[in-house]
Amino acid sequence: MSLVTRIFGRKRWAVAAAAAFLSLGTVGNVKAADFFDWLAEGTNGNNPTTAGFVAAPSLNDANAAQVKTFLLQQATAGQPLAVKIRAGVTLNATTINLIFNDAAHPVKYIFDDQEGAGTVAAVAALRTQLNPTATGAQISAGNAYFGNFAIATIASDPTRPAGNTGFVATDFRNSGVNMSNENLYPGDASFRNPIAGNSTAPNIRSALFTLPIQRLSLVSTNAAVGQQHIPYISRFNASNNGAFDTDASTPGVQFDTSKGPQYSGQLLSRNDFQALVLHYRMRGATSIHLLDPGVQGYTQANEEADAAAGWNNSLVGQVLGGSSGRVANLGTTVTVDGLTKTIEDAGVVWSAVTNDNVGSPGLAVLVSNLDGASHSVTFNTRINNATLSTTVNVGAGAHTILRFTRNGTLWGSMLNDPAFNDVNLASRDGVGIPEPASVSILAVGALGVLMRRRRRQA
Repeated sequence: MSLVTRIFGRKRWAVAAAAAFLSLGTVGNVKAADFFDWLAEGTNGNNPTTAGFVAAPSLNDANAAQVKTFLLQQATAGQPLAVKIRAGVTLNATTINLIFNDAAHPVKYIFDDQEGAGTVAAVAALRTQLNPTATGAQISAGNAYFGNFAIATIASDPTRPAGNTGFVATDFRNSGVNMSNENLYPGDASFRNPIAGNSTAPNIRSALFTLPIQRLSLVSTNAAVGQQHIPYISRFNASNNGAFDTDASTPGVQFDTSKGPQYSGQLLSRNDFQALVLHYRMRGATSIHLLDPGVQGYTQANEEADAAAGWNNSLVGQVLGGSSGRVANLGTTVTVDGLTKTIEDAGVVWSAVTNDNVGSPGLAVLVSNLDGASHSVTFNTRINNATLSTTVNVGAGAHTILRFTRNGTLWGSMLNDPAFNDVNLASRDGVGIPEPASVSILAVGALGVLMRRRRRQA
């Protein structure tokens, strides 16, 4: 079964396969999004530095009173309220009542962070605790959102190496969550990559870019109306991936010629990261949750600013801000140089959004070419009751936004807007951190390394 067929067979994208890409339904991301940063908890002295980010304190029985005070302050300031619950933490009835049963500080987002063999049961147990509270009722009504790291509405995940399994849609249902929080860390061992010899992508960089987009698209394909879709993302994170251990004596993955030509220019630039975030939005994410910045010299403020800049791109925002702005493509194949390939094999990916503006519906397409050679990309499909049939050349390592207006049954009047090409943000060399060797000395085992990777305190 093709991805297109599967997309249109799901409950969220309730349209016929014969009308491919006619309409993919609203995705709930037209309004301003609430962004999250794992480091920015507020109560730990670390606050977001970029507008739109929400501080989410870690909650436990010992600090419940402090968290309650913080939530009351945030509510008074008119801010959305969120908490996270770190791995291994359970909450007693007193804490549950104190935090989740007070209308003065209605918690909108709960980011649970359980891992290991008992994850689904642990998450389901917390959901049961929440059921009788005011927050539990709001989760049931779809006005508050509860999720756990890596649990998402994904039927199966072909972005993973053989033998690397993850949570699937059955786990999503059994855990009782209503928010997908898949892991989209470029460099993570859960993704294939040429550096590990298990990907046919043209280079390291393109696999870092296209495979997270593919995973997110599969989650969007299966998501139900009203669910939140907030993946955990970063610019780079390979702390549990030994394939990226280029020099055990240094605390990072060195992307430069000193480690061989295959590493030069293979780190996602800040421009690339901005474009990646916009692809996420254009394929159904309702927000994003940042992890550590992941690159030497790249700060929390830099990462927050880049994520917001990508998400809030004005050209795409104009289309999504129109009547019924929505996703228009979740496909994972692309036609390059006359050949149809997977986005992984091509190193090229395109995402699209459309709307129903009266008299002049709009269409915006973001095309990214992370290959080391330029390509011609051909579009020949139906979107929103009109045919898109054109070819555009995209330079090596370039991003561009195409804008169309509908003329009858055709998308035409194309405008080509090169995007994410700030020369000050273009470097693809650098040091990705942390590296496996830098954390393995803890001798806490594979799970312990993973937990440290995700929960490092600010």
